[in-house]
Amino acid sequence: PDGYLFFRAGAKEEITVGAEQDAKEVRAHRATINNSDLKPLLLFSIMAFLSLACQRENVASSEFIKLPDNGWHADSSLVFAFEHFEEPQTFELMVHLRHDQSYPFSNLYLFRQVKREGIRVFSDTVEVSMADVYGEWNGKGVGSIKQLDIPYRKQYLRIDGQGLYTFEFQHGMRETQLKGLKSIGLTFIRRDGQNSKEDEE
Repeated sequence: PDGYLFFRAGAKEEITVGAEQDAKEVRAHRATINNSDLKPLLLFSIMAFLSLACQRENVASSEFIKLPDNGWHADSSLVFAFEHFEEPQTFELMVHLRHDQSYPFSNLYLFRQVKREGIRVFSDTVEVSMADVYGEWNGKGVGSIKQLDIPYRKQYLRIDGQGLYTFEFQHGMRETQLKGLKSIGLTFIRRDGQNSKEDEE
């Protein structure tokens, strides 16, 4: 028919509309489709932004310590300092482990201790699962760098006394110079008035 041109590019057939009225209808139809597709995406983006903003408001402290390129020595402690001069508060602590594809193990043992004004008040050893049974990294990230975020403990931390607190980490792997880890971070999130995961169980 007049006003239409049909052509084939490879195996895909396309239609070019030459009639002015039909072209207006096609554009209007496409605009309706595009707007309906964008509404859920826009709503999700707004909700994600508000959630992130609220989360950031509750962050009391967040710090990353970069590890040497030649590896993390077994005798080297990573020390995070947290000064508390406010009223008693409750915090959720999150540990962040950044590594690349060269990390040689599926797990990571960490020796941890907490000191208040230089006096040890807590210590333990934990095993962190870095990869699943299929060899897939548990951390998230695009490219070769992955970040695994884990709670320091299930219970929230209640700080009643003022002063300087230090949180220390050493690796407990057999390698003296542990390679593949890029940095370790520690974040304090205010959780006053909220129950810890263990309290809810």
